[in-house]
Amino acid sequence: NRDILLFVGTLYKEKGIDSLLEHYLRASQYRKMPPLHIIGGGDGNDAVKKWIESHNQADSIIMHGPIYDEDRLAAFFQRSLACISPGQAGLSVLKALGYGTPFITMRNAITGGERLNIQDGVNGVLYDKESDLETILIDISENKQKYIEMGQRAREYYLNCRTPKHMVDGLLKAISYCTHHESTSN
Repeated sequence: NRDILLFVGTLYKEKGIDSLLEHYLRASQYRKMPPLHIIGGGDGNDAVKKWIESHNQADSIIMHGPIYDEDRLAAFFQRSLACISPGQAGLSVLKALGYGTPFITMRNAITGGERLNIQDGVNGVLYDKESDLETILIDISENKQKYIEMGQRAREYYLNCRTPKHMVDGLLKAISYCTHHESTSN
């Protein structure tokens, strides 16, 4: 029962929340958009609230503030057609994939490498120009099943490649390589 869009994270300009709001507003002029739920706080919180009020979007864009309870977060991810963060692809990428939610971000988003888990058109969407976001939002509203299927592939990818066990195994392999390499070079 996926029927919302989601933004999760601290609200500050570099994440592209302004871009998301503007393109959501433009897309909603053409199509009835799924409601956008914003989870997070931060320096940009008041500016986002003012933007929502000034554009009469309180019925479509819902702010929840920070949520740290995993059960509450899970409920949002499990209802979401996509998690969108235009300018930053960080920790919420794997969280989204783990809940079967495709992640949408710019190809050049700020990342610690998490963006590399997004396979464009397979388990999420990577886009090049800010203006592409409007088209993607309209596509989500018109082709929900496409994004539900992307979410299923996102969940499969997470279970097969990115669970905590996979990460621990990768770390252990790296340690083993380093300790083996060091002992053979002495």
